[in-house]
Amino acid sequence: MHPSLSFHSAVVFVDDITVSRRFYTEVLGQTIRDDFGRCIVFDCGLSLWQMPKDHVIARSLEGRQGERATVELCFETTAIDEILVRLRERGVEFLHEIREESWGQRTIRFYDPDSHLIEIGEPLETFVTRLYRELGSVAAVRSKTSVSEGRIEAIIRQGRHLSG
Repeated sequence: MHPSLSFHSAVVFVDDITVSRRFYTEVLGQTIRDDFGRCIVFDCGLSLWQMPKDHVIARSLEGRQGERATVELCFETTAIDEILVRLRERGVEFLHEIREESWGQRTIRFYDPDSHLIEIGEPLETFVTRLYRELGSVAAVRSKTSVSEGRIEAIIRQGRHLSG
């Protein structure tokens, strides 16, 4: 029998904790739960860490700086158009502005100050509801999104309940 593990957090290594703190709080609107100086933990579970150069991790990553990571940090919002305006005003480097993915979700992708890839997308409930209005049937939404018909129907019922 294996011991039980529970996920704690994801840590993003940063070059300048002050610059990254400002980006994640002011641009992405994250709330700091704990601030340990060179390590910040946000309420969402994400942590930023400006580790000492002599740390074992820093030494093992030496020479990899400037490479784009293959990890994407994902956030959700129902106000994607307003977020795009804020990101433009802050001068972020975009991979792409708002685009509709093949499964129907609208997303934005851009880089943080340390070139980590960030995605902001619509929540499942938002884009399923939008697609249902556009496509007119549960089957059409299922075909586009691969979300089960039962889940789509539940989202539509919940939306009607909340708006009615």
